[in-house]
Amino acid sequence: MAETENFWHKVKDFLFFTILRLVLGLRYKLQINTMPTADGRPILFLPNHPALIDPVIMMRVLGPAFRPRPLVDETQAMRPLVKQAVRFLNAVIIPDAGKAGRSVRLSIEDKLLNVAQALKDGHNVLFYPSGEIYRTGRERLAGKSGLHFILNQFDSDSMPRLVLIRSTGLWGSRFSCASGQYPRLSSILIKGLLALLLNLIFFIPKRRVSVQMLESPELRSLALTAYKKDLNQYLENFYNEQTPPPQSVPLYFWQGSQPVAMPEPKEVTRIHHIAASPIVREQVLSYLRGLSGISQISPEHFLATDLGLDSLAQIEISVWLEEEFGFTVPELEALNTVQDCLDAAMGALGGQMNFSLKPVPKNWFHKKQGDNPSLSLADAPPLQGHNAPSLPSLFLANARKHYNSPLVADQPSGVRTFGQMLTGVELLLPFLSARPNARLGVMLPLSPAALLSWLAVMLAGKTPVMVNWTVGMSNLRHCLGLSQVDTIITAKAFINVLQRQGFAIDDVTWPDGRKIDFVYLEDLVKQAGLAGKLKAWWRSFFSRRLQRKACLVGTDGISEIAAILFTSGSESLPKAVPLTHANLCSNLNEAIKILALHRSDRLLGMLPPFHSLGLLANMALPIAAAMPMACHPNPTEANILNRLVKNYKTTLIVSPPTFLQNMLERATGSPDLASLKLGFVGAEKCPEKLWRLFAEQCPSGVLCEGYGVSECSPIISVNRPGHVYPGTVGPPLDSLRVLLLAGPETNPALTEDRQALVNEPGILLVRGPSVFSGYLTGPPGFPQPSSPFICFAGKTWYKTGDVLSQDADGVLTFLGRMKRFAKIGGEMISLPQIEETLLGAFAGAQPADSGPILAVETSDIDPQITLFTTIGISREEANQALRRAGLSGLYNVRQVINLPLLPVLGTGKTDYRSLKSMLK
Repeated sequence: MAETENFWHKVKDFLFFTILRLVLGLRYKLQINTMPTADGRPILFLPNHPALIDPVIMMRVLGPAFRPRPLVDETQAMRPLVKQAVRFLNAVIIPDAGKAGRSVRLSIEDKLLNVAQALKDGHNVLFYPSGEIYRTGRERLAGKSGLHFILNQFDSDSMPRLVLIRSTGLWGSRFSCASGQYPRLSSILIKGLLALLLNLIFFIPKRRVSVQMLESPELRSLALTAYKKDLNQYLENFYNEQTPPPQSVPLYFWQGSQPVAMPEPKEVTRIHHIAASPIVREQVLSYLRGLSGISQISPEHFLATDLGLDSLAQIEISVWLEEEFGFTVPELEALNTVQDCLDAAMGALGGQMNFSLKPVPKNWFHKKQGDNPSLSLADAPPLQGHNAPSLPSLFLANARKHYNSPLVADQPSGVRTFGQMLTGVELLLPFLSARPNARLGVMLPLSPAALLSWLAVMLAGKTPVMVNWTVGMSNLRHCLGLSQVDTIITAKAFINVLQRQGFAIDDVTWPDGRKIDFVYLEDLVKQAGLAGKLKAWWRSFFSRRLQRKACLVGTDGISEIAAILFTSGSESLPKAVPLTHANLCSNLNEAIKILALHRSDRLLGMLPPFHSLGLLANMALPIAAAMPMACHPNPTEANILNRLVKNYKTTLIVSPPTFLQNMLERATGSPDLASLKLGFVGAEKCPEKLWRLFAEQCPSGVLCEGYGVSECSPIISVNRPGHVYPGTVGPPLDSLRVLLLAGPETNPALTEDRQALVNEPGILLVRGPSVFSGYLTGPPGFPQPSSPFICFAGKTWYKTGDVLSQDADGVLTFLGRMKRFAKIGGEMISLPQIEETLLGAFAGAQPADSGPILAVETSDIDPQITLFTTIGISREEANQALRRAGLSGLYNVRQVINLPLLPVLGTGKTDYRSLKSMLK
């Protein structure tokens, strides 16, 4: 039996390497110098890495004589054509550190130990010291530690043979980054197959590749005695001894066979203007000093070359940054310099610089038919019992009129038309309609999938609950229990990203421990099968049935509630805000008119669906007004957002000031953002610097600042194009009535007729069609929210709790918030919730009759959280208590100030005004 298995193994080996030799021979002409001899001792082959194809060439050169076990990163190993080869070659799968982030370090070290064990067991191994392909024409190892880690597992007697391999001739191929972009394997293979056919297989021009090998005694000595830096320098000197310029070889025989010289790709650099607060700056620099052992560190230093921190150390840095500051490092490749670490700590780190964008189809720029250039909501029948239509009805009306017109685009999936989105809705409807739940959660970042899921949940007759996964596990459980959601629509790809960032999906339950059923879009598509897809496509042409349903409320129609959002928990725990179709359509319709939007406008989307401004501007606006939207799920990745603006020529952006300022600071000149005609900012105060940057980068655009709250759908006031008053939030919407209360609720500073005092601060009251009807009441056991409404002059008003003033022309100025929360990373952080958590954790340390022992506050200049305490709590102890309570990393104490006594008012309550003055 063993002899038979060995025979078939040899047959498979012969066939595999014969096919490999024949296939590569069609395109590559190899020149191999100084092959080592096999003597039974294991060999660690160490090649340079100019292109994605060179591991295949190395297997062709070394096998079957040496048959080394290759290392393959898990992203490549999951590709259909690679899976079988990985299994056949007994490859060692290495996690992709550049993509996987926080949970990968221990896994990488385990795999590297497996490599060392394979060598000890007598196997040959193919290991790339750089771990990544060239970005320029030279190999750069810098602080890479993989090889050093492996060699440290051996002594002089057990050390394997070490063979250096230098290949030349591949820099400039389609498998390299010589074009300035990371190669796309699927596209290369498709073009290569077509080229083979057009060249009649055997006549395709060949690329010459030279392979040189060296078994150096000096390297063996360095492996036993040298530091990582010296070992890597020796390897770099060998690899870069020959660095021919990039060359392009013709793809078709009628183009000739002579290679054509290419220019070297420009190294992409980031422009940094983000100023970290002094506290954050010192924390980051102090951490990097301890990790690198270097005392003098500046923002310009590179983590690898200047500080000697390799990818494994950079994983540690990304984990620390997220845990300490609450902002996710989007991918390890974005973390190159000390300045990148400072940007990440401030939530302003951009994403991939070499992000390859799909070409923009011509129909993206196609102008919609219609005599009136002004944009308006589609003509659709009203929702039963209302004057306004429902959002699904508006979407269906637009889908009939613009079936083949683009609706939404993202990278890398491309552009989706109205017809494709309607087909997707039809595909999901049978599964979602069969769910017994009256409410379904939607937990997705901004994407075509999020838009699709929201529409499908509404048309299935369910109430969508927009789930915020960033609030921390404690608040998330509360929100799910409060809204009685036990089913969440999401995507496996998104959950995988969250889990790599430390999100424990098994911990997502109700407060009583009841489990949540996660429904994955990928599974629903698979269950539908080909027949289901064809049926959905066919039904998308006949949407009358859905249009009738979209106009009815109740069993045979849709829910009157378009979405349930959650407040930020300014009063300790989040409250649920139900917004109706009438609320959102009223707010949207007026915003379109005030901002003078046109049919030719194109939107850049970045805000998550659980954000009230994101729901209105990035979800409702595209489907209701047929405005095409190019979107990206991460608003902190300014570099990618800038490229989307440039490629898709977007004219409108809706954003908090922080994210738009990041984009403007990273733009490489006005051409990047020149297409922007309108920037709408809200959710936080617009800094003076943003006005200047926008004027410089968007010379033909106008910046308008507005103000609103989730309970008002959310826009309350906005500056108008042509009538912008910097420093103000503009006049209120025409459909809203506002009232300012100076103090007691019976003493208004400004009445509806605007005849009373002006420019006096007061608490803002609002009423109108976009104001919600009240917070959602939870089941027994949940805190019942108090009414946010008050009666004045016989009318009911929503009390915002925010302090504003209004001038004689009706223009509002935001002065501050009565509710005690801080705006950090675009999210509202509840200061009372932090205090409540810390008091619970340190209650035993409170002396009797000592007065308050702690309080938290932020300054008006810097939103970083400061803990004032009388009992000597350290910052580490405080943050550990917040993590144990399930609060997210954004709930993070930045500094601690110890006081003998906390200042108190005459009532015995903490004097927060005095604490805030201390921070000045």
